[in-house]
Amino acid sequence: MCSGEASSAITPLMDCANFSATSPWKKVLRHEFHGLLVVAAGAFVFDAMQESWRARAWRVDAPWLWFVAASAVLFAIFAALKRGTRLLEG
Repeated sequence: MCSGEASSAITPLMDCANFSATSPWKKVLRHEFHGLLVVAAGAFVFDAMQESWRARAWRVDAPWLWFVAASAVLFAIFAALKRGTRLLEG
């Protein structure tokens, strides 16, 4: 339902003429991509502290390590896109 028409059919978002005006994904990515790394790093640190407290030694779970590494890679990609291209503008 792009222009407010009442319909029982589900209208795909890409069919909307004003898709960019109703869903500013590029703007969200441009301004908030660092939040993914902050959330991932926070969860990683809290889990590492909890596991280390239980084991009485520094211990990190592999899934959290992979999650924070993947988040760091995405952060680097989005930072490069923001700095070097105009892909996230608009």
